[in-house]
Amino acid sequence: MPLPKLSNWIAASLLLAAAVTPACAGTPSRHELLKILAHQGFSGALTGDIHLTPLGSLQCRARSYQAFFFQWYDTHPAGKAIHAQSRIVMLDEHRQYLGSYVVDDKPVKFIPGSILFPYTEDLGSAISCDADTLPTKARLNGEQRPLEK
Repeated sequence: MPLPKLSNWIAASLLLAAAVTPACAGTPSRHELLKILAHQGFSGALTGDIHLTPLGSLQCRARSYQAFFFQWYDTHPAGKAIHAQSRIVMLDEHRQYLGSYVVDDKPVKFIPGSILFPYTEDLGSAISCDADTLPTKARLNGEQRPLEK
């Protein structure tokens, strides 16, 4: 049996890879993520001192969501109060911004279907999948935190 031409094999491999590779292979860069947030309805501040940390993938059954820890600090004159905010920003597999949860602290761990925070369970310590979607709200540190744009 003759071997297929190498160029045909490469072309077939590339077509197969394109068919099974998700639209957002890889984590967006800081610049790409800021652009996504600016153009897709993010309600938080996008000026000032911004820190973005990729957290990983939240697997909700067959769906996967990318999570980022967003920290914003207001640039302030000396002697003025410091304003800050932290959020968990969520993107789908196509790099579409789905919303964010305002949080008090950085998560400590990912487990299948949940992002865990350093709070006791009775106060609410996780953002957990609602079947194969993100929850519309999560109880964290004693407060309901909605998924907001």
